[in-house]
Amino acid sequence: MALDLEIRPVWSDHEKLYVRATARGQLEVADFHGIFCRLAGAFPAVREPALLDLREATWNADASGTGAILKGLLESRLGVEQKVALVCGREIEQYGQLMVVASAASNQGVKTRAFYDFNTALDWLSREWSF
Repeated sequence: MALDLEIRPVWSDHEKLYVRATARGQLEVADFHGIFCRLAGAFPAVREPALLDLREATWNADASGTGAILKGLLESRLGVEQKVALVCGREIEQYGQLMVVASAASNQGVKTRAFYDFNTALDWLSREWSF
């Protein structure tokens, strides 16, 4: 199945606007760079929080692949002006990879966190940023 990516603005239950990207299907590590860039460029005037929903996507990344995902996030400039939530299913390996990406990005000033619970991610997006 080819990558299916939908990007749209959404109002949360907290009455906050955020940009949501939903990826579905089998992802290659190289797909993440394009996903992050498309998300960053989808609404260039909007500096609202962003959520990348990967719950319906699968990927397989080793340590170098996780590094490539991080590189794609950093190059996209997502999270520099707004918060970015990365949400995946409870598959421990994929969640662990996103935790590494989010932690490394956060260490470089990018406002991002990884989640496996969608509602927890929305709660975090609605709060003011703090390290």
